Amino acid sequence: MKLLKITLTGLLIIFMFNAIAQTEQGKWLIGGDARLDLSLTTTSYSEYFNDSKENLNVNFSPKVGYFVLDNLVLGVEVPLAYETIGNPGYGSGKLKTFSMAGAPFARVYFLSGKVNPFAALQVGYGFSKSKGAYESNSKLLLYQVGGGFSAFITDNIAFDVELGYASFKSSPDNNNYVETKVSGLSASLGIAVLL
Repeated sequence: MKLLKITLTGLLIIFMFNAIAQTEQGKWLIGGDARLDLSLTTTSYSEYFNDSKENLNVNFSPKVGYFVLDNLVLGVEVPLAYETIGNPGYGSGKLKTFSMAGAPFARVYFLSGKVNPFAALQVGYGFSKSKGAYESNSKLLLYQVGGGFSAFITDNIAFDVELGYASFKSSPDNNNYVETKVSGLSASLGIAVLL
Protein backbone atom coordinates (compact mmCIF):
# COMPACT_ATOMS: atom_id res chain seq x y z
CA MET A 1 0.00 0.00 0.00
CA LYS A 2 2.84 2.38 0.86
CA LEU A 3 4.51 1.68 -2.52
CA LEU A 4 1.20 2.42 -4.30
CA LYS A 5 0.91 5.80 -2.53
CA ILE A 6 4.49 6.73 -3.44
CA THR A 7 3.93 5.71 -7.08
CA LEU A 8 0.67 7.65 -7.35
CA THR A 9 2.23 10.73 -5.75
CA GLY A 10 5.16 10.55 -8.20
CA LEU A 11 2.81 10.23 -11.19
CA LEU A 12 0.70 13.16 -9.94
CA ILE A 13 3.81 15.35 -9.68
CA ILE A 14 4.90 14.37 -13.21
CA PHE A 15 1.44 15.15 -14.64
CA MET A 16 1.34 18.49 -12.79
CA PHE A 17 4.70 19.41 -14.30
CA ASN A 18 3.54 18.32 -17.75
CA ALA A 19 0.61 20.72 -17.56
CA ILE A 20 2.99 23.66 -18.13
CA ALA A 21 3.79 23.94 -21.85
CA GLN A 22 6.97 26.00 -22.25
CA THR A 23 8.48 23.88 -25.04
CA GLU A 24 5.61 23.90 -27.52
CA GLN A 25 5.81 24.25 -31.30
CA GLY A 26 6.17 27.80 -32.61
CA LYS A 27 8.15 29.21 -29.68
CA TRP A 28 11.64 30.70 -29.86
CA LEU A 29 14.55 29.87 -27.56
CA ILE A 30 17.06 32.67 -26.99
CA GLY A 31 19.93 32.12 -24.60
CA GLY A 32 23.56 31.46 -23.99
CA ASP A 33 26.20 30.52 -21.52
CA ALA A 34 29.42 32.11 -20.33
CA ARG A 35 32.58 30.85 -18.68
CA LEU A 36 35.66 32.52 -17.22
CA ASP A 37 38.79 30.53 -16.35
CA LEU A 38 41.79 32.02 -14.56
CA SER A 39 44.73 29.75 -13.87
CA LEU A 40 48.42 29.67 -13.10
CA THR A 41 50.38 26.81 -14.62
CA THR A 42 53.76 25.96 -13.10
CA THR A 43 56.09 23.52 -14.82
CA SER A 44 59.30 22.21 -13.24
CA TYR A 45 61.88 20.86 -15.68
CA SER A 46 64.45 20.17 -12.99
CA GLU A 47 65.28 21.42 -9.53
CA TYR A 48 66.99 24.41 -11.18
CA PHE A 49 64.30 25.60 -13.60
CA ASN A 50 60.64 26.44 -13.00
CA ASP A 51 58.32 28.03 -15.53
CA SER A 52 55.01 29.70 -14.57
CA LYS A 53 52.30 30.85 -16.96
CA GLU A 54 49.24 32.93 -16.17
CA ASN A 55 46.26 31.89 -18.28
CA LEU A 56 42.95 33.62 -18.95
CA ASN A 57 40.11 32.02 -20.89
CA VAL A 58 36.78 33.78 -21.52
CA ASN A 59 33.97 31.98 -23.37
CA PHE A 60 30.53 33.22 -24.37
CA SER A 61 28.08 31.24 -26.49
CA PRO A 62 24.85 32.97 -27.55
CA LYS A 63 22.22 30.75 -29.16
CA VAL A 64 18.85 31.03 -30.86
CA GLY A 65 16.47 28.22 -31.78
CA TYR A 66 12.94 27.55 -32.97
CA PHE A 67 10.62 24.80 -31.73
CA VAL A 68 9.71 23.01 -34.98
CA LEU A 69 7.64 20.49 -33.01
CA ASP A 70 6.53 20.25 -29.40
CA ASN A 71 9.69 19.56 -27.34
CA LEU A 72 12.07 19.73 -30.36
CA VAL A 73 14.15 22.87 -30.92
CA LEU A 74 16.56 23.40 -33.84
CA GLY A 75 18.90 26.35 -33.84
CA VAL A 76 22.40 27.75 -34.02
CA GLU A 77 24.93 28.60 -31.33
CA VAL A 78 27.92 30.91 -31.87
CA PRO A 79 30.73 29.91 -29.48
CA LEU A 80 33.16 32.80 -28.97
CA ALA A 81 36.41 32.43 -27.01
CA TYR A 82 39.34 34.63 -26.04
CA GLU A 83 42.42 33.13 -24.40
CA THR A 84 45.78 34.50 -23.24
CA ILE A 85 48.66 32.30 -22.18
CA GLY A 86 51.62 33.94 -20.47
CA ASN A 87 55.11 33.27 -21.85
CA PRO A 88 54.17 30.36 -24.18
CA GLY A 89 57.51 28.62 -24.59
CA TYR A 90 59.53 30.57 -27.13
CA GLY A 91 60.29 34.18 -26.23
CA SER A 92 58.53 36.45 -23.83
CA GLY A 93 55.10 37.97 -23.97
CA LYS A 94 51.69 36.38 -24.22
CA LEU A 95 49.98 34.23 -26.78
CA LYS A 96 46.52 35.67 -27.51
CA THR A 97 43.89 33.62 -29.31
CA PHE A 98 40.39 34.53 -30.55
CA SER A 99 38.04 31.77 -31.76
CA MET A 100 34.57 31.85 -33.29
CA ALA A 101 32.34 29.11 -34.68
CA GLY A 102 28.84 28.56 -36.03
CA ALA A 103 27.31 25.43 -34.50
CA PRO A 104 23.83 24.18 -35.47
CA PHE A 105 22.16 22.24 -32.65
CA ALA A 106 19.15 20.05 -31.93
CA ARG A 107 17.62 19.62 -28.49
CA VAL A 108 14.80 17.25 -27.51
CA TYR A 109 12.93 17.81 -24.23
CA PHE A 110 11.41 14.79 -22.50
CA LEU A 111 8.99 16.56 -20.14
CA SER A 112 7.30 19.93 -19.95
CA GLY A 113 7.32 21.38 -16.47
CA LYS A 114 9.40 23.27 -13.95
CA VAL A 115 12.36 20.96 -14.64
CA ASN A 116 12.66 19.70 -18.22
CA PRO A 117 15.32 17.07 -19.00
CA PHE A 118 16.73 17.13 -22.53
CA ALA A 119 19.19 15.47 -24.91
CA ALA A 120 21.26 17.62 -27.28
CA LEU A 121 23.51 17.28 -30.33
CA GLN A 122 25.71 19.99 -31.85
CA VAL A 123 28.23 20.19 -34.73
CA GLY A 124 30.10 23.32 -35.74
CA TYR A 125 32.81 24.87 -37.88
CA GLY A 126 34.81 28.01 -37.30
CA PHE A 127 38.18 29.73 -37.18
CA SER A 128 40.85 30.73 -34.70
CA LYS A 129 43.53 33.46 -34.84
CA SER A 130 46.56 33.42 -32.55
CA LYS A 131 49.18 36.16 -32.05
CA GLY A 132 52.26 36.14 -29.90
CA ALA A 133 55.84 35.04 -30.62
CA TYR A 134 54.27 33.63 -33.80
CA GLU A 135 50.97 34.12 -35.64
CA SER A 136 48.63 31.35 -36.70
CA ASN A 137 45.23 30.98 -38.32
CA SER A 138 43.33 27.73 -37.85
CA LYS A 139 40.14 26.05 -38.97
CA LEU A 140 37.97 24.56 -36.22
CA LEU A 141 35.69 21.53 -36.11
CA LEU A 142 33.67 20.83 -32.98
CA TYR A 143 30.90 18.53 -31.90
CA GLN A 144 29.11 17.74 -28.68
CA VAL A 145 26.52 15.20 -27.59
CA GLY A 146 24.97 15.27 -24.16
CA GLY A 147 22.01 15.96 -21.98
CA GLY A 148 20.86 18.05 -19.11
CA PHE A 149 17.88 19.94 -17.83
CA SER A 150 16.23 23.34 -17.99
CA ALA A 151 15.02 24.58 -14.59
CA PHE A 152 12.30 27.19 -15.16
CA ILE A 153 12.27 30.05 -12.66
CA THR A 154 9.32 31.69 -14.48
CA ASP A 155 7.09 30.48 -17.32
CA ASN A 156 9.60 31.82 -19.89
CA ILE A 157 13.04 31.92 -18.21
CA ALA A 158 15.15 28.87 -17.37
CA PHE A 159 18.61 28.00 -16.15
CA ASP A 160 20.22 25.32 -18.33
CA VAL A 161 22.62 22.70 -17.00
CA GLU A 162 24.25 20.42 -19.56
CA LEU A 163 26.79 17.59 -19.38
CA GLY A 164 28.18 15.68 -22.29
CA TYR A 165 31.06 14.55 -24.43
CA ALA A 166 32.72 17.25 -26.54
CA SER A 167 35.44 17.11 -29.19
CA PHE A 168 37.39 20.01 -30.68
CA LYS A 169 39.91 19.91 -33.54
CA SER A 170 42.08 22.83 -34.66
CA SER A 171 43.82 22.52 -38.05
CA PRO A 172 46.29 25.32 -38.89
CA ASP A 173 46.04 26.92 -42.34
CA ASN A 174 49.74 26.24 -42.92
CA ASN A 175 51.76 23.11 -42.16
CA ASN A 176 54.23 24.79 -39.78
CA TYR A 177 52.17 24.24 -36.64
CA VAL A 178 50.82 21.22 -34.88
CA GLU A 179 47.20 20.11 -35.25
CA THR A 180 45.35 20.12 -31.91
CA LYS A 181 42.63 17.68 -30.84
CA VAL A 182 40.87 17.96 -27.49
CA SER A 183 38.02 15.75 -26.31
CA GLY A 184 36.40 14.81 -23.04
CA LEU A 185 33.68 15.65 -20.56
CA SER A 186 31.98 19.00 -21.04
CA ALA A 187 29.80 20.91 -18.58
CA SER A 188 27.97 24.20 -19.08
CA LEU A 189 25.58 26.49 -17.25
CA GLY A 190 23.43 28.97 -19.08
CA ILE A 191 20.20 30.86 -19.25
CA ALA A 192 17.38 30.54 -21.78
CA VAL A 193 14.37 32.67 -22.59
CA LEU A 194 11.40 31.14 -24.42
CA LEU A 195 9.21 33.54 -26.39
